Amino acid sequence: MPAHGKITILSLNYTPSIERILDYKDNQPISIDSNDSWLGYGAEVHRILHPHHTLDDTILVGLNDESQIANQTLLGNETFKENFIKPECNKMLSSGIETQCSDVINNSDLFVVFGSSLGATDKQWWQKIADRMVNSISLLLLFIYGHNMQRTGRRLGEQKRTVISNFVSHLEGYTDTQIEDIKRKTLVSFNSGIFDQLKSYSTYLGLEHGTTKFNYTNNNGTYPIGHGDRTFTTKWSKASDTSIHAYNDASDIHSIAIAPNASNLEQIPVLALDYSSRTRTPKIGDAVVWRNTHGYYAVTKVISIKDDSRAVT
Repeated sequence: MPAHGKITILSLNYTPSIERILDYKDNQPISIDSNDSWLGYGAEVHRILHPHHTLDDTILVGLNDESQIANQTLLGNETFKENFIKPECNKMLSSGIETQCSDVINNSDLFVVFGSSLGATDKQWWQKIADRMVNSISLLLLFIYGHNMQRTGRRLGEQKRTVISNFVSHLEGYTDTQIEDIKRKTLVSFNSGIFDQLKSYSTYLGLEHGTTKFNYTNNNGTYPIGHGDRTFTTKWSKASDTSIHAYNDASDIHSIAIAPNASNLEQIPVLALDYSSRTRTPKIGDAVVWRNTHGYYAVTKVISIKDDSRAVT
């Protein structure tokens, strides 16, 4: 095993979530000690690339190639293809990201797919990984999460074969022998504890949680939480004994949204919420999601509103 490995992350996510989890800034490599690495040796997160681009750029959505277009009229529409066929869009944008990602794949010894579906719309990347596997000793490790998946038991072998068969179903141009070689080099892990470790790792990096009580009539209704780039100056005013107004007026707040009946804060789909209004009025049990001007999110749940003390927790 090598004494030190180099990790490059190709994120298919449009958001900088992985950068925030790893506290990756200014393209500076992150060293991982051997004691903290499941690889068994020290490693360095060298680069993070976004083949689908990011929300701050022109994101790539759509299909992998023309064969996935069912509408014959759209099939001959060059503008449509430049906007909805991912490789064509990358070619039009001339960003060079596809070449960069291809170079990474062509020089990798281990591929780890984590938190991503193995869909046909990303066929070009599965094909490139398979090309490398066929022409080298590279291995593929698939971390699969699903409520109906079993980590152990009589169906484990069947589940692994199903996942691997789904992966190779997207591949073209290989002989039966090569397909069997790809299958042999593909490992599958179901519902691994690596998913559970994300929460503790995020906390270690300084993402905070807790309960607080404050008087929202003080400081013109403002109450700051967090620190540094993760500061959120929340602002409130009384609505009733069971609800309260929240505002995005502070200079460090970009927008706010409401998540009704927020029983589990970690499962709130923060990117899918409506951030279009200046003010929101959550009730007890609802949560307010704050996005600050640095792109970070904070979730505050209204636990109680006490009229006699004018305090909200």
